[in-house]
Amino acid sequence: MYNIKSHSTLAIDYDDTYSLHPEVFEQVAKLFKDIGWHVLIVTARADKDNSDMPKFKNIDSVIYCNGTAKMDVVNADIWIDDCPLAITHHFNSGFATPNKYVKTWLKEN
Repeated sequence: MYNIKSHSTLAIDYDDTYSLHPEVFEQVAKLFKDIGWHVLIVTARADKDNSDMPKFKNIDSVIYCNGTAKMDVVNADIWIDDCPLAITHHFNSGFATPNKYVKTWLKEN
């Protein structure tokens, strides 16, 4: 898991989020970096599927989750994502299945 204890982390989705307004998200990323945050692109894509991604100016790293629930791969403080289910659910074979945290919450509530 990508986890930075000494800094806060902002996770931005790429497809249909950053990709729609890259100039805006670069400004957002710079604002957060200026106050000491780490800024990541966190995508559900496979790591080999990146030929259309630009060179990022203010992004610390790109994390490929390969269909795994993003919160199982990255410990972020703030998420910006057009598909919140991708944060908490695994996407394999076109189906969304909840990760262990969601399953536990569902059992308790």
